[in-house]
Amino acid sequence: MGNKNLDPEVVEAARKLDNFYGPIGKEYDELQIATTFIERYINRLDDIIGKTKNNKKVNDLTKLKEKLEKRLDYIKQNGSLKKNDYINIVYRRDVIDSRFDEFKDLLSRLLREKNPTITQSEIDEIVEGFKGYTPVIQYNNLADEIKLATAKGETVDIDEFINKINKISSRFQSRNLNIELYETS
Repeated sequence: MGNKNLDPEVVEAARKLDNFYGPIGKEYDELQIATTFIERYINRLDDIIGKTKNNKKVNDLTKLKEKLEKRLDYIKQNGSLKKNDYINIVYRRDVIDSRFDEFKDLLSRLLREKNPTITQSEIDEIVEGFKGYTPVIQYNNLADEIKLATAKGETVDIDEFINKINKISSRFQSRNLNIELYETS
C-alpha cells in the first residue's frame, strides 16, 4: 500500500479482501463475463441505432455506445478488478452535501491529475453521481410488487423496475476511476 502510516488492521483487511476477490476476479476475467456482456450490449445498440430514425435518440445511443467501447477497452487492458490493496470506501454523504462545491473542485482536480484526457462532461457526470450516492440500495421485491398491483387492479411497469436495476449495475462501470487517495511509493 502507498501510505505507510495506515493502521496495520487496514492493511491486513485489504490483503484478506485481495485473497478473497483475487481468484474470483481472475476467473471472472478468464470467462470473459464483463467483456462478453459489454460486447453484446454494443451489438444490440448497433441494431437499435440502425433502426432508429430520430436523430437525437441516435446521438444519445451513439454516446452510450462510445462509453461502453471505452469501458471495454479499459477492461481488456486492465482487467475488471480494482487494483490490489483496495478497500471499499463509504463516503460521508452528509459532508459531501454540505460542502458540495468544495468537493466538486477537489474531485475534478484529482480526476484531471490522474487522467488528463478526461472530458468535462465525464467529470460532471462522475461528480453529479455523488449527489445520489447511497451506500445501500434496497428495492422492493418484483414478485411482491406484482402481487400488490394485481390486488389493486393495476399493472406493474416492468421496464421501470429493470431501469432501476440497470442504474445500479452501471455503478460497476465507475470502478475504473483509479483515484489515488494516498501517496504511492
